[in-house]
Amino acid sequence: MRVVFLQLPLFEKKELECMDIFDCWIYVLNNMEHLKEIPFLDKYPVFRKLAAIGDLQKLTPEERDYYEEDVKIMRDLYATDKWEKEKRRMAREAARKEVEAARKEVEDAHKKLETAHKEVESAHKEVEKLRREKEEACRAQEEATQKAKVKEKLAIAKELLSLHLPILQVMQATGLTKDQIEQLEN
Repeated sequence: MRVVFLQLPLFEKKELECMDIFDCWIYVLNNMEHLKEIPFLDKYPVFRKLAAIGDLQKLTPEERDYYEEDVKIMRDLYATDKWEKEKRRMAREAARKEVEAARKEVEDAHKKLETAHKEVESAHKEVEKLRREKEEACRAQEEATQKAKVKEKLAIAKELLSLHLPILQVMQATGLTKDQIEQLEN
């Protein structure tokens, strides 16, 4: 068995160029809607039969009913096919719109997430800056407190030395070193 696929719109031969019955059939099928009468009647008898069938007025009532039923079925199939294609097109369009909307939502969420991330990062930097400032302030306060204590101890040591207490007792009372106390004496 041999299968032949025809693309009628690509068949461009003119009536005079059709040399065999195959070319004649393709020419007639391709141009039937434009023909006023069927060509090749003298050359091939089968076209006489086609001309006779083609005239609806010559059909019997039974043949005409059968023909009209076939036409109705063909039109129904065509309309159904067209509707199915339209439904698929509409479904694809709806799906495309849904995908586009979802993509937009994801982009918006991503932008919000980036903004929130930047805000958190900025807040983190601010907290880190405040923590360092607090540490520096605590260190400065600690140093100031230590200096104040040392100053106070030195003042007490001076007072005790002015009372002529021995260096060992002044060291015990103030917690200062011998060198620190000896510097006060000088």
